[in-house]
Amino acid sequence: QRFQVHPAVSASWSFIDPKRQPVINSASASLDEQKYLFSVSARSLVLDLQKAYFAIQSSEQLMDSFQQIYAINRRQLEVLEAKKGIGMVTVLDVEKTRSQLFLLLSDLISYTRNYIDQTAKLADLMALPPDTLALPSEKAAPQGGWEKPLDVTIRDALRKREEILANLAASESAQWNGVSELRSYLPVFQFVG
Repeated sequence: QRFQVHPAVSASWSFIDPKRQPVINSASASLDEQKYLFSVSARSLVLDLQKAYFAIQSSEQLMDSFQQIYAINRRQLEVLEAKKGIGMVTVLDVEKTRSQLFLLLSDLISYTRNYIDQTAKLADLMALPPDTLALPSEKAAPQGGWEKPLDVTIRDALRKREEILANLAASESAQWNGVSELRSYLPVFQFVG
């Protein structure tokens, strides 16, 4: 029995690899695409937060208006009941006003329920603990006008829109993948030591 051991070390290095740069470019374009998609998600979240916030402010204004209308109709009902007591109006007039008052109250309850749902939705978007409501800190007010002309606004939106940029980056990544695959058929030169 004889055993022969031949220790060997082998090292290789490809100094001209035609598909190396396209693979790097493809990975870079894919990374850009992911960054743009993250920006899309972040912008969508901010938009959802803004819409929820302004919906709450709108509901609050609506509830305030209905509370004022309810208070006016309540006073009108009290006046009609007093007039009915002295025979100036009929029971029909009083009951018609009472019915309108109950309809207003029903609407006000519905708007209040909607307001609570909207504040819960805002709290959820803000990742607050469950059973928490997020209330706006200020009343709705005009915020100023848009100063850019429409054509400039559209041009900027098209140029900066992350969805478009993400699709362009995905296209570039696919293009570089194609170049890499084409170059994989070229010979690779390497040193072997």
